Formats: sequence, C-alpha cells, structure tokens
Amino acid sequence: MTSEEQRADVWMIFISSQISTLISATLLWTCTSIAFAFALRVQLKREVQTRASRALITTTCLFFLFTTAAWVMRLGVVYSYLHRDVDNAQIYLLVEGVMVSVNYFLGDAVLLWRAWALTQQDWYRWLIAIPFVFLCVGLVFTGFIIACVAPGAASAFTPGSALCTYSPKIVWAVSFLTNVWATAMIAAKAWELRRFMKYALGRPGSTKGEKVLAVLVESGAFYMLFWLVTIPGLFVTLSTADSYISQTGSVHFILIISSVGCQLSGLIPMVIIILVHRQCATPYDLEVESLPVVEAGRCRL
Repeated sequence: MTSEEQRADVWMIFISSQISTLISATLLWTCTSIAFAFALRVQLKREVQTRASRALITTTCLFFLFTTAAWVMRLGVVYSYLHRDVDNAQIYLLVEGVMVSVNYFLGDAVLLWRAWALTQQDWYRWLIAIPFVFLCVGLVFTGFIIACVAPGAASAFTPGSALCTYSPKIVWAVSFLTNVWATAMIAAKAWELRRFMKYALGRPGSTKGEKVLAVLVESGAFYMLFWLVTIPGLFVTLSTADSYISQTGSVHFILIISSVGCQLSGLIPMVIIILVHRQCATPYDLEVESLPVVEAGRCRL
C-alpha cells in the first residue's frame, strides 16, 4: 500500500468514526431532550418558592443548555472535517470540551449537595469537605479549559500547551474522585437507614426514603462505571497510520465514548430527578434529618 493510499484509508476511517460520534450524540441528545421535558415538568408541578428548588430547576436548565451546546459543537466538528477544515474543527472540539467540563462540574455540585443534605446530622458529615476540595480543583481547571478557547489568551493557554492538554484529564480525575466519595457517603447513609428499619420494623427496603437512597447509590455507581469506560478516550492515542488501519474498531469506540460524555453527564441527573419523583413527594432533593422522618415516608428538601 502506497503512502497516498494509506492516508486515504486513514481519512476514511477517521471520517466514518466522526459520523458515528454524531449519530450517537444525536440519539443521546434526543433522550436528554425528552428527559429534560419530564424533569422540568415534575419540578414545576411542585412548590418552587424555596431557594433550593429554584436552584435545582436552574441547574436542570443549565444541564440541557450545555448538553445542547455540546451537540451543536459536535455538528460543527463533523462538518469541518468533512470539508477538511481541520483548524476550525479543532476550535469546535475545544469549545465542546468546555461544555463537557462545565457539565461535569454541575453534576458534581448537585451530587455534593445531595450528600451534604443527607448527612448533615451525622458524625461523618465533615467528610464532605474532601470532595468539596476536589470540586474546587475541578472548577479551577475548568477555568483553564475555558481560557484555552478564549481569544487573546496567554501563551500558557494556547491549544497544544501543557495546561490545555492536561486540564481535561485533571477535570476527569477530580470528577471521578468526587463521585466516588459522595456516592460512598450516600451509601453509608442508606446502609445506616436499612439497619435501623430492619431493627425497628423487621422489613428493610419498604420505605420511600430507602428506595430514594437506593436510586441515588445505584445511579452514582453507574456514573462511576461510565467514567471508567471513558478512560480510553482521554489517555489512549493512536498516533500512526498503521494503528488507525489495524484498530478501526478501537478508533470508533474511543471517539464515540469521548463524544457522548457530555450527553450522559446531562442525561443521568435528569433521569435521577424523574426516578426520585416516582418514590418521593418532592423531586428536587432528599434530606433525611432523622430516621423517624424517613420511617414516616417523608422526603424533605
């Protein structure tokens, strides 16, 4: 195979992979749009006078806004590559990365909010300070990512610099650690409640509070599993033509996983709101102030 034929094969594989990412992102964006409509509906049906409820409605809208913006950037990426406008495609990719990082930050903030609300009466509530530090670190590096796409940025924030290259990886790492820690705290609360209900009633798993906690723990576990699946998209590089040609399936998988991250980071929180609404009188959040409150089946903000 001549070098010209090899380059043509690599380009065809790359373009087909990019089209696959657009199809996958479009399907997930459609699901996100449906989930957004349902999540907004169940929230607006309830009392929205509290600051917490208004904040969560605003966050839900921001999730959808950034998810939609990321999908539009994905359209721009594919369109630019189809016209061999690589420079423009790189700009779209950087902006898409900003949307992804902001969605990760919002998701982590909501998760910490839930963990804090659930454990503020417990002795281990101060452990929330650790993922809060992770969240702050993620916010700083999200700012670096935004600086990388800002016009007139300093040389340290030019595309290809160390900060622009490693900031998305650091945001991924601290987001994953935040999810692990906060989900572990929610799981500890769920285990504590289950023990109490088994001791008090002899039949754990029958209250709304337990079911809501189970939803939060299971969704957190799924989120962490997805985070692990996205590792190849962040750290695996196929730098040679031979690697593209010999690993076509891997190329498709890596690019698709990388492109759908923002869609899932917006979709999963909305699905959680809907699932919690099915178990709880208030879909915004869950606050367990004391075990007797949960025993009575009340879900409070």
